[in-house]
Amino acid sequence: MEAAAPSIPPGRVSSSATLGAAWGLWQFTSPTHTMPFDSVDGNSFPSNNRTTNDVPVLSPAPGPLYRLAPALGAVELTMRLLMDFLEVNLDTVDDQQHSAFCRSPRRSYVHQINRMDGWTRNLNTQLQLIRSMIDMDLNEATYATDYLVSTLQSQGSLAQRHHWWWHSQPAASGMLDRVQSLVQCHFQGLPFGPGVLTTHELHVPYDDVVLPLHIRTSCREADAEFVEDHFFATVHQIVEAWCCVMERQLDAAQAEVDLVLQRSSLASSSSLDDEPVEDLLQRVTRRYRWAGHCWEYLIDHISMLSEMDARDYLSLKFHLHGASGGQSVRLRQLTARIPHLLPWGPPLSYIDPFDPSELRHVVAVLSHVQANVTEIPLQAELVAMFHAHVSPSSDAVQMLQAVQMLENAVRRFYFGHQQLAIMVLGADASGTQELTVKALERGWKVCHRYLCVERAKEVMSKQLSDAQSSMLKGRIVRTRIDDAKLRHHNLVIATQDPSNDRGGGGQKMWQASVAPTSPMSTSRSCRSTPSSPSSSPFRAAFARSLSTHPPLASVQHTHALLSRDLNEVWPEFFQYDVPTAERYVLESLGLSPSEILDSQDNKDGVGSNVPTSCSQHHVNFGSNVHEFLVRVFSCLLPTTRPLVVVTSDAEFVSLTRQLATWTNSGECIVHQVPLQPFESFGTRVCYRVTSLRPHLVHVSAVYSNSQFRFPDVDIAPLADAIENVPMQLPRTSPALVVVGSGIKHCTAGPGLGFVVFPRNASWNRPVDTGWIAHVQDLQSPPTSLAPLEYNADVAFAVDSIEGNVAGEYITGHRAGTRASD
Repeated sequence: MEAAAPSIPPGRVSSSATLGAAWGLWQFTSPTHTMPFDSVDGNSFPSNNRTTNDVPVLSPAPGPLYRLAPALGAVELTMRLLMDFLEVNLDTVDDQQHSAFCRSPRRSYVHQINRMDGWTRNLNTQLQLIRSMIDMDLNEATYATDYLVSTLQSQGSLAQRHHWWWHSQPAASGMLDRVQSLVQCHFQGLPFGPGVLTTHELHVPYDDVVLPLHIRTSCREADAEFVEDHFFATVHQIVEAWCCVMERQLDAAQAEVDLVLQRSSLASSSSLDDEPVEDLLQRVTRRYRWAGHCWEYLIDHISMLSEMDARDYLSLKFHLHGASGGQSVRLRQLTARIPHLLPWGPPLSYIDPFDPSELRHVVAVLSHVQANVTEIPLQAELVAMFHAHVSPSSDAVQMLQAVQMLENAVRRFYFGHQQLAIMVLGADASGTQELTVKALERGWKVCHRYLCVERAKEVMSKQLSDAQSSMLKGRIVRTRIDDAKLRHHNLVIATQDPSNDRGGGGQKMWQASVAPTSPMSTSRSCRSTPSSPSSSPFRAAFARSLSTHPPLASVQHTHALLSRDLNEVWPEFFQYDVPTAERYVLESLGLSPSEILDSQDNKDGVGSNVPTSCSQHHVNFGSNVHEFLVRVFSCLLPTTRPLVVVTSDAEFVSLTRQLATWTNSGECIVHQVPLQPFESFGTRVCYRVTSLRPHLVHVSAVYSNSQFRFPDVDIAPLADAIENVPMQLPRTSPALVVVGSGIKHCTAGPGLGFVVFPRNASWNRPVDTGWIAHVQDLQSPPTSLAPLEYNADVAFAVDSIEGNVAGEYITGHRAGTRASD
């Protein structure tokens, strides 16, 4: 009498979770008995697992192994493909009396090297999916029982090195080495191996789950009748296997969703032994995203069939009608299941104000979210959930994103599969082939979009846009455009005035050399007043590119412009643009005192206010932040070795890499203060500076890996992104150096950095002088009679201040930006 199966906790396995059912993946069989497999039955099951009644005894499998089993089967099927590509006769691999390399002749169009390239990429993706699946379920305390691990490796897998066919030809042995490297790479760090090609001491029961010997004895080829039978059938079998894996992952996700619903319905708080709701939601999200990646893998996998000849493809397609591709029952059932992942249970309601940190409120919203519905009764609460950055709302939002991505991946699979079918069968195929194309077309045309979620994002986007001040959106660019329009207007007026001939020879300014039909022609009108409020303030920046192209004859005028008058832009740049940019930087950092403005009259009588000086600080510009970093250190390294530096453990990689290099060479001693906990970071930095009395301190205003910003009360306000993080730095510090990036935050693009330092400080000479160290050096190089000089406007350093920090090099970074690129 058969013993009762042991009790297994809910959610660990499904009702049919047996080792036999784990391999019985397919419900159809082809006339050649190779695609798809029949389920395991009493007549074909291995004899050592039979009872006296000749019925197999199937033991319940733990949940993690139950979900892993069909994936391991897919790997064995993939190895069968490799045997086919290596010209190994699978009917005789277990019989050494026959030659393993006696396959029927291949079609002349088959290029095995192309198939091998696709096969290697295919196996690598499958192993990555398997590793991610194990990581989701791995429990260090229970993995031995979850996966029924043992010390026995597989003896029947085609991938085992001891099999004689791997040593029959050099190509086979070299390919196995590549396969082993892939398997070892993806299973690195796990407490057990897959049972093949790894050096782990423990392994999953590969032979009991996959039954590789049973596959080889019951699955026969018919290459004499269908030459590409093995290749075509095995590709579809792998699709079926991974569909089974996705079904079981969705089962596990649903079990975890049920636990969340159960927690939300309990009036009392959960016990300490219960898994946190946040962890459950995150794992549900991870399973959904994993399933989306699996669909993306199938898109690439099914494209392997494009290697087949159309005639062979069609011959097999007729025999396998209803059992493969878009007609697969398992594939269609899985596709139909995905649009019903939401809503969660029956619709719920509540009377309390929505609290994004309250689980029952979030569950109530998710109970209304469903596909193809524009608005739900709790639409406002759904918008509020997207606004919130607290758990469990933020976790639920990530889950919604994963469901949407999963639905998109399904549509992309069917679209790609349909395009493959059209390429092989033709767009106007008839009969069963037409049904194939139409079935695949329905898979991506029948769209199940979560319109209520999309509407919530649209509402949130409008709310965030309305909350932003219009004056803050691109104000630097807008200011520069207005200034450029005014200057251009003044130049046009000056060009049209005959009294402004240069040199008295009738030669006007550079605009006069431009072709009359060019967008830069002086004959084109230029308004000095801003455009109407209905037009974009940025339109002027694109006016030239949107204008009609000048005729080819204008190339001569362009050459004349470049050879004669181009340098006229430099006086405008250095006399107006650079001082204006300096003023913007100082104002944003809170360092600009009352400026000295000179009212200069232009030749046309129009005045302009240009800042000429700042009594306390100077601004310099360079190609990147790292350039200033090296020059700051070059002020101190020649006289102070080793240089003691205090910084955090979360600085950007360009600084940490440079400090590591200097530390290895003995030029620096770096003391890193942990950034976390954030609340005490400023106090700990100050304490370290007081105790060590370093030569230089480096801190960031905003840290890129956490977006943590220094509180102003702990350390003097720092300059990160001058337009996004307004600062108010002390104006009297003689040892404060601020370095920032022009990219993104200043709307200046890459390749620009700035440094701000006290103008009246006594600077040491930097060893790294930069491109220009003194204006007079442009005339001739330094000699013994004319030594190297430094101009205070372009050279900077930090004097040692007795008893205090010699200098603070402050650089700012935000997530997604880097100043030194």
